[in-house]
Amino acid sequence: MRRQLCCAAAATAASTPIKRLSLSMRGWIISPACTFSTSAISPRVLGLAEGVLKGDRLSLSRAITLIESSKESHRQEAEALLDHVVRERSRKVKTYRRPNSNTAMASSSDSRSSSSSSGSTSGSLRKGTRPLRIGIAGPPGAGKSTFIESLGMYLLDSKGLRVAVIAVDPSSSRSGGSILGDKTRMYELSKDPRAFVRACPTSGVLGGVARYTNDVVLLCQAAAFDVVFIETVGLGQSEIMIDQTSDMLLLLVPPGGGDELQGVKKGIMEVADVVVVNKADGHLLTAAQHTAAEYKHALCFQRRKWEPWTPTVTMCSALRREKIAKVWEEVSRCSDVLDKTGFLRLKRRDQGRHWMWSSLEDLLVRKVRGSGAVERKAVRMEEELADGTLTPRSAAEMLLVAFLEEQRTTEVARKK
Repeated sequence: MRRQLCCAAAATAASTPIKRLSLSMRGWIISPACTFSTSAISPRVLGLAEGVLKGDRLSLSRAITLIESSKESHRQEAEALLDHVVRERSRKVKTYRRPNSNTAMASSSDSRSSSSSSGSTSGSLRKGTRPLRIGIAGPPGAGKSTFIESLGMYLLDSKGLRVAVIAVDPSSSRSGGSILGDKTRMYELSKDPRAFVRACPTSGVLGGVARYTNDVVLLCQAAAFDVVFIETVGLGQSEIMIDQTSDMLLLLVPPGGGDELQGVKKGIMEVADVVVVNKADGHLLTAAQHTAAEYKHALCFQRRKWEPWTPTVTMCSALRREKIAKVWEEVSRCSDVLDKTGFLRLKRRDQGRHWMWSSLEDLLVRKVRGSGAVERKAVRMEEELADGTLTPRSAAEMLLVAFLEEQRTTEVARKK
């Protein structure tokens, strides 16, 4: 249904004069001159946007709540908020990337000296540029929340970086509610003023992330956090949507997580950049070593996700905070390779394209569901669907025709 709507919208756009075609959150047909500007933002929303740009955690939290709201008026405010925040953030980044000629040599010298003194750090972690977005995936019970707190506290105390965490929590298929309890497992990190932890419900969205995870990441970027962790729900082997939201993916696995065949299987293993065997301590240390060896051997048969980077396997104990620095070294090395070779920029461009089409699908489906003609026709077809005399595919085609016909009728009425 979503794909049919997108194809129909593309065909309509191709046959409609440019002067009559554009998009709006209020109506289906508007003028192409419609753009979001600061003057169109309400004072309350503008205050939230300015607070986010200043790194205020309370403003960031309220802005995320606004984005997650399903109320139509809140959607319009969220659009204006995101546009303003992203535009201002991009302007600051461009300003940072164009230093004065008098200070360029000094900046380069300072960068080399700081790099040599602090060890390997990712080029994307420079102040004023986009933060490093790290996806954390793994099966339930792998210790993802504990691992994020251990790594987050290491970055705060040892590296002086600001850390944001987006913990995606599954929603009930019956009630639609979510526990949102991951924050309680990051008590030390969540109370630190240099960090921000937010739990987000999936709201029925599959793939391991929430519907507005990408928008929340954009807000965290604008709030000048240096590292953004996106913790997925407990994943199986096919939930790979996290790869469309992060710069790199850390796959956490517990000791004894399967034989070599699990590493060869398609799905989440194909998009993992670093495999981390957690709980490598005590009586589980030997099992963790065997698991790490099996994954290393299995990855030899995997096709590379990126040509310049070969996925690595490392071990740690998040509970005892052992070998956390080693994990960060692998993350930094991967980020450096992808950044220097240009693959990171290509990935972010592809992600932007993916979320553009995904947002278009959501917009079209929301418009169709809000159509009176579609709703009336759907009610009439329910009996035929229940009797098996009509297929869901044919019903979707008929609803699409009804929606497009309603739009044409509305346009004719507007001309009169």
